[in-house]
Formats: sequence, structure tokens, C-alpha cells
Amino acid sequence: MPSSRVLLIAPYPEMEPVALEVAREFRDMDLTVLVGDLESGLAATLSSYHANYDVIISRGGTAQVLEEQISLPVIEIELSALDVMRQIRALKLEGSRIAVVGFTNTIGGLERARELFSAQLDFFGIDFADEAALAVRAIRSGGYDHVLCDNISHEVAREMGISAHLLASGADSIRSAFELAVFYCAHWHLERERSRMLWDITRNHARSLVLYLHGGGLFYSNLKSEDRALYPFLESHLYDTHERHLVFRNGGIVYNVRPFQITSTEEPIVGFSINAHREPALAHPGITHENAEDVRAAVASSFLVRAGFDTGYATVIAEAAQGARPVFVRGEPGTGKARIAQLVYLASDYVTTPLVTVDLELVGERCMRYLTESYHSPLYEGSQAILLRGVQALSDTRWRTLLVSLMESGATRRNLMLITGNDSSSGAQSEAGMVMSDRLRCLVLETRAVREDGEALLNAADRYLSSLRDPNAPASPPISADAQDRLLAASWPFNHAQLARVLDRAHALAGDETVTAAQLARAVGHEEISGASSALLDREGIDLLKPLAKTEREIAALAVMRCEGNKSLAARTLGISRTTLWRLLREEAT
Repeated sequence: MPSSRVLLIAPYPEMEPVALEVAREFRDMDLTVLVGDLESGLAATLSSYHANYDVIISRGGTAQVLEEQISLPVIEIELSALDVMRQIRALKLEGSRIAVVGFTNTIGGLERARELFSAQLDFFGIDFADEAALAVRAIRSGGYDHVLCDNISHEVAREMGISAHLLASGADSIRSAFELAVFYCAHWHLERERSRMLWDITRNHARSLVLYLHGGGLFYSNLKSEDRALYPFLESHLYDTHERHLVFRNGGIVYNVRPFQITSTEEPIVGFSINAHREPALAHPGITHENAEDVRAAVASSFLVRAGFDTGYATVIAEAAQGARPVFVRGEPGTGKARIAQLVYLASDYVTTPLVTVDLELVGERCMRYLTESYHSPLYEGSQAILLRGVQALSDTRWRTLLVSLMESGATRRNLMLITGNDSSSGAQSEAGMVMSDRLRCLVLETRAVREDGEALLNAADRYLSSLRDPNAPASPPISADAQDRLLAASWPFNHAQLARVLDRAHALAGDETVTAAQLARAVGHEEISGASSALLDREGIDLLKPLAKTEREIAALAVMRCEGNKSLAARTLGISRTTLWRLLREEAT
């Protein structure tokens, strides 16, 4: 008969040599001993689960927890009255008043044999590890001569400065557990052979596999010990009612997880098929993987939603989500294009898969080669959602290379493809955006600039400022009429991003009171021309009734903004050197 594969979780180091000596009596038992307390014992079991043990042996709280977490049979090493009598005699504790504290399933049998002991024993049973401290405190005030503890209580007693002896299971108790383990394995030999065959198949499969009973309890796992951080994530998705793709990131590793259910068994089984690879973002900044829950939380907390700007796009988002064409979202900088693309993803059937976002503004040469050439690239996978953010940031060579890869790989047919691109300050679409949306036959969604709809701007300011207020604060208008006029007078070249910064600062100045025109003016003034990235000019243009030096600085900053941050182009447009332009911008910043 094949050997019975037994895993023993020894709660204290002294048990290991005793167990190994007893195990020599069982020729058909293949024993592995791991030493660990309740927490480390469970972790050790999970990390060794792929070894395909037939039965697990432990004691006390560790055995109790393993029975709840592991579907394999767990055999408990009993603590017999004979074990305790031998320990009392060895420690010369006869005639003493002794407190015995430990898990009820460990010391419960001893209480029934109280009359056999030559010492007075009082028993303090616990059912959970956090009860140990209360029991030890009670013992400390009870005037006992000696304390006998199981492993958990012994650690607590030592931390409290109480001298205690560890309850040890003798060779007879360990032998009884081994005999029961061998009997179990012999009785279920055929079932074990069938299971072993299936487990060998799954263990040699390229992907990892984790199986849980639907009611809870790990049934099978071939994850490696370094991957055990994945278990809590899997357990949080045990009761998902539909199949989906999930992603989990830990320590630079991306785990692509596909849950499934097996209902043909007596008790349903929840399974997870897992494929792991090194996190691309570590080597290629700008690539992220997010589950729908993460995207939904980010969108809900965004300025677009909190200010209510999303309501104006509800119809087009719903239409885009139901279509089969790629979606291209264009508009001025800061109009929430990426958030709108995320809303399309959340409304689509692809919400059951992760969203892979590629921030093209952060893509370097190495990352571009990865995207367009590597078989690990998201462009060469299928049935997922991909967001290519900011195509206008790519050079002519790069966006054309990307376009060719999208067309040749068929990525737009296999995936939900979302693309965003900034228009120029004049409202013209970038060449990259124009060609890509045309060649990929995209459905184009256009975002609206803040200045285009004054009513929407004021409603958004009211709603966003209200969201910043303490809900218990006295009711008052979020913003005064004069302050509203100041909002309408601004051109908002960077739209939502700029408006959010101004409203945040205005609220900081006003607290939970109404934002006044003076407070808003201070917030706007802080935003005014602090470099080319945040210009906020009145719609009437530059005020010429001011010192010439200041006007020159404002013109320089505006030129950089109009050239979308390209300082060389701005200098050529103004007919000045880059050094002169740099000096003007530096003087303004200081």
C-alpha cells in the first residue's frame, strides 16, 4: 500500500523529536513536521498545501483553526491525563495548587480526570486566542503555586512576566494520532488515488489553481509560498455570482485571476485559475491594471462626478458602452476625458475584466517596444478593456507605430478599446487623434469646455463646494452672486483640473461659509500664471493697463500654454530665444 502522506504542525519545538521518534514505528507513513504557533502554523500549512498531503495533525488552537480553513481531515493530538501526571511528577509539583489554561479542545478531557491528579488543578478553558490574556490575568490574581499552559497561553503568560510550564503531549498521545491518520488513509485509499491523479494534473498545469468549498474552507492549492498574500484576495471573491476576470498586484507581480464554479459536486466548489507575471509598470511606467471596484471608486471620488459634469454625458456613454466600435474621447485638456472613458468601461460588458490603462505621456522607448512587440503586451491579449490615454503626447513615429500594431494585432476586435486625446488650444484635433480615430473607425465622443456652458459651470461649483462642506454645518449658499460672476469671467484653459484647484482653495478660505467674491479672487489669483501649466486668464484677454514687464511675462506664459508646453515652439512663435523665454517665466515664478 502506498505511503500515507501526513503533515504534522507541531505547536512547540520540543514535540518534533518526539514525533519523529514515534514515526519510526509506522513504515507506511511519510511524515513532514513543521513547527509553528497558531498563526505561523496556518501560514505554513497554506504554503505547503501544494505538496498534496492526505491528512494534517496538530493540537489545540492550531488544529481548531485548521479545521475551519482547510478541507483536508485534521486529526488532533490529545493531551491525556497521563501526559499531565508525568509532567507534574517530572517537575515535582505534587501537592501544589496548579492553574491549567489552554484551548478547551486541548484541556477539556483533563477536567473529567481531576480526581486522578495528586495536585489541586483548576482549569481555565478558552475558545479563541484573544481570550488567553483574560484567563492569564485571572490566574495571576488567584494565588496559584504553578501554571501549566498550552502554547498560546504560555506566550501570553511570558509576556505578562508569569513563570509557566508548557503542557506537552507525550509519545503515547502522538502515537494515537498517527494510528488514526494511518487508519483514515487506508480507509480512503481509492478516493485518495483518484484525487492524487487529478491533483498531479493540476499541479503540472502552467497556471496555478486554488479551490474552495463554497461554504468556506480551502480544498486545493498549488500556489507557492511566496504567493500566499493572494489568499485573502481570493476569499473576498468567494461569493461572486458571475464569472469575471480579476487582477491582483503584490510585490511587483500581477496575478490575472479567472474565477469559476463547479456545481456537479455534492457541495459546490469555487475555483480560481491564476496566471502570474512580473508587473510591467516596474519596467514600463505608465501601465496599470485595475479591477472594476478600483475604477468605480476612483470615478466616484473624481471632480467630474462630484461636480455633476458626468450627467451631461450619460446618453452617449450608454450608447458607446453597448457598441462594438473602439471609443475615442477628445476635447480640451482637463475636461475629464479619461474619467468618461472609465465610465464607458463601467457601463460595458467588459466590466467583469480588469481595465488596463496605458498613460502614453509616460511611455518611453522601452515601454513602446513592449507595447508593440512583446507577446505579454495587453495589445496581444484578448477579452479585456484597454485605455490608451493621451495619444497627442506621442511623437509622429510612435503614434504611427502604435496604430500599425493596433491594426495588425486585431486588438480593437478582441477588446474594448478606449482612447483619449487632447485637442489644441484652438479646438483643432491633433493629427494623431484624427488619423487614429479615422483608421480604427472609432466612435468619437467630444467633451465640453467649462466656459461653453455658464449654467453648468455654476451648478458644478455649487455641487462641488457642497460636497466639501461638513454636512452638519448650517445651511447657506455655497457661493455668492459676485463670486459666480468671477467664475463666469474666467477662461479656464485647463477646465476641470483648474476649476477644482480654485474651488478647493476658495473653500479652504471660506470654510463652511458662503464663498465670497474676495475669497474666490484670492483663489484665482493664486492660480494666475504660476508657470505655463496653470494659466487662468480673463476671457477679455490680457490686461494691458499694467507694467510692461508683467505683461511680457503673461504673454510668454500664454504662448507656452498655447504651444501645449513646447517652449522651443513658443520661443520661435514670439521671435525670442529660449533663454529669454526661460528668464521671463522664471521671473514670474519667483
